[in-house]
Amino acid sequence: MTRGIPPVQVPVGEVVMAAYRSVFGHFGVALELGWLPLLILLSAFVLPDLALHYLVPPAATAAAPPSLGVDDLGQLVIGMFALSAFAVRWYQLMLLGDPRALPFRVSLRTWLRFAAYGLAILALWTGFYMAAARTSHAASEGADGVILVEAVVAALLFIGITRLSLLFPAAAHGVSLGLTAAWQAMSGNVWRLVGANILAILPLFFTNFLIVGAIVDLAFADPTEVTLAAAPLGYFLLSGLIEAVTGFVAVALIASIASEFYRRVMLPRD
Repeated sequence: MTRGIPPVQVPVGEVVMAAYRSVFGHFGVALELGWLPLLILLSAFVLPDLALHYLVPPAATAAAPPSLGVDDLGQLVIGMFALSAFAVRWYQLMLLGDPRALPFRVSLRTWLRFAAYGLAILALWTGFYMAAARTSHAASEGADGVILVEAVVAALLFIGITRLSLLFPAAAHGVSLGLTAAWQAMSGNVWRLVGANILAILPLFFTNFLIVGAIVDLAFADPTEVTLAAAPLGYFLLSGLIEAVTGFVAVALIASIASEFYRRVMLPRD
């Protein structure tokens, strides 16, 4: 950024409204761009639960302790690649006006760079989760202190990733943006971006919570006893579809917000 020009203060409310207009005003375009990744993501959400329901004995499922297994990591990686493929095209729609504006070779290179950023973030969060789980399990005393340290580390990790978030729209735009440049460009706007994402995502996840709760009420005779063994087939299909669609809408909203920040902060001003 040019010296002597004060940093742009991005208006949070204006950006959130623009993001909602972009996503829900072009919902048909979102479905056109994301139908194949949506099917892949839906398979990743539904098939593992179906396998547990029909292939694994109920006693083994109930006895298994909750943990982050290979199947969970596989779902995360598949989901990351599916969502990143959609996110790249949505960014290009927002920034270039056409998700097919770049040549295929450039688009492929752009997606690979985008996916590499996503894998790096996934590896950071997975490592943090596993380290936090192991530390919490090993700490017999001073658990409150351990939880506080974990919360601080998670907050710092989240803020650091948010401050580097312009890497994603820059990659989709076909621009090589370094870590230092991305970090400096977000000066004064990190909390604005956090606030914009929270304002945009909260209504979406609240709606998701209500819909999933309604599905549970309809699928189970006793909603307090929700188990995979007692779940009907429709529960897997509907809940997986809701999770997949929610994920895509959330990605589209976040990408639209990041595009607005990138456009206002990084692109030349008149």
